[in-house]
Amino acid sequence: MNTFNCSLCHPQSVTCEESEDVIPPEWMEIPQASPSRLLALKVAVLPEDFGAIRLNISWAINIDESINYLTGTWIRIGDDTYRCRYQPPFGEVDLRGLEQLWFYYLAPAEPGLHLVISAYNLPIPAEGEYSQYTTCNVPFRKYIFKNELLCFYSDISYIKNNN
Repeated sequence: MNTFNCSLCHPQSVTCEESEDVIPPEWMEIPQASPSRLLALKVAVLPEDFGAIRLNISWAINIDESINYLTGTWIRIGDDTYRCRYQPPFGEVDLRGLEQLWFYYLAPAEPGLHLVISAYNLPIPAEGEYSQYTTCNVPFRKYIFKNELLCFYSDISYIKNNN
């Protein structure tokens, strides 16, 4: 299981774990309330400094009243899924004066792949909401240079969740 903890993210930390679930279990329940959608989603390919290519997946969440309902973020990278949990819960942290918070996850990547990366906050709304997505081409190793960030973006878009 691949995990990562972002202890530098203020005032929360996020831990992302690869999930065996294709969809989050929350899809089976109708939530009483749900958080705002992700504010932004960015992806960069990090070079092979320690033997593996990584995707730096960064996302921003909106700080509004709905933040108290946020239980996690679901990230899909191609066919792989990840559940990200925030600690402490947002309702226990003073977020006054903040409009957004950024988090990131470093995911493994294979060279030469074209990936669709999507992410959305949990629980998802009962009536279709939008998730953020972007695409990224992971270059072959010979095109990755030390200390250079690479990613070929399509425009970040919103897709309607019809589930």
